Amino acid sequence: MFGRHLRRHFVAYLALFVALSGTGYAASGKLLPRNSVGSPQVINGSLRKVDLSTRAIASLRGQRGVGGPAGPTGSAGPQGIQGPKGDTGPKGDKGDPGAANGFENYYCASGAFPGCIGAPVTIDQSTNTAAPFFVTMTLPPGSFLVTGEVTIVATDAVNPPDWHVGCELRTPLSGPGFAGGGTATVGDLSGDSSEATIPIVFGTRLPSGGTAGLRCWRSAGSGATGTGADPTVTYADMTAVQVGTLTSPAP
Repeated sequence: MFGRHLRRHFVAYLALFVALSGTGYAASGKLLPRNSVGSPQVINGSLRKVDLSTRAIASLRGQRGVGGPAGPTGSAGPQGIQGPKGDTGPKGDKGDPGAANGFENYYCASGAFPGCIGAPVTIDQSTNTAAPFFVTMTLPPGSFLVTGEVTIVATDAVNPPDWHVGCELRTPLSGPGFAGGGTATVGDLSGDSSEATIPIVFGTRLPSGGTAGLRCWRSAGSGATGTGADPTVTYADMTAVQVGTLTSPAP
């Protein structure tokens, strides 16, 4: 009897079973009610970061701790490439001129220049050691650049002169020291100049100060000996400028 009933209604029972199965799946696929899941329903360690909200992730970050001590200084890095050259700065103000000590003494004979009243100095000695210093100048301790200029005249209408003249400027006047000099041939003979100027330049060191002096002497001219009237000095000037140091090249 039950078997006959089951065969008659098999299709109906099958349809009912399918309907009931679909309803159960749909019910299980729906979201759970709000606040229905708690800690007991969650498997420990099963939630991932993607399952949490941004606010929940932010709440898990603790407060910033106290900074640790500074670490040791690292080794210096390689030197960088040189930067471009900067612009030229403005020109500075001109400085004050440095202090310099200058000294001068001169001699001039009557007729050499306007205002000269001295008598011409006769050059009548044949060696520098015998010739007197006719212009002198006292210098303080220090180093100096010394210059001199001497004008020599030799002329005589009756007895034409012919002389070779040398002049020396030295300091100190005697003993070891420093000196500069020059020579010229003067006279009235052919090839001679009746007037010549001799320039002199040298440097000197005077640790204790000293005297600079100028002297001239005569010797043979174009011939074996000098001839005619003695030459004379009509003008002489000597100057000295004190400098910081004088450097001489090694011998």
